[in-house]
Amino acid sequence: MDGTLLTLPCTLADFESAGLAVSITSPMELENGQYWLNWQAVKPGNDSGYISGSAYCDTATPSASQVKINQCSANVTYQEDVPFSVVLPGNIAWGSSTIDRAIEAYGEPDDSIVLEKDGVTSYFWYVDPSVKDDAGYLNLGAYNDSKVIEHIGIGCPGNSGSSS
Repeated sequence: MDGTLLTLPCTLADFESAGLAVSITSPMELENGQYWLNWQAVKPGNDSGYISGSAYCDTATPSASQVKINQCSANVTYQEDVPFSVVLPGNIAWGSSTIDRAIEAYGEPDDSIVLEKDGVTSYFWYVDPSVKDDAGYLNLGAYNDSKVIEHIGIGCPGNSGSSS
């Protein structure tokens, strides 16, 4: 991301180290004593795109270094204005690479969903297609007309469980 290598799982502090401003919503307490929160990371002064996700933590007022991230997504609000670079292995770049290039790099996707009203198709590659998201995944959303990747979703194995 903008030249900084981030590998999941990581912490929100790692996103801050990459030059992004991180915000955390008020965590919701769960029955097991943990907290569930939503977070967002943006390039200061540019709100045309963001990285976001949700996570478990052990405190109601976590610092960025206490929030371990197992999954996240990068979303572009305007196709022509990507606020920072996100490049996946195989040199697949958010906001400029096409889904055809991703298929060349990663092979045929395990699944896809056409979102006609949004003009986007979501493509999914799973570490283990028999358990889908729980084994880890890559989700790329591409505009149907240009085929440019406008969304990146990544999840590590076991992303539905505790990540404190």
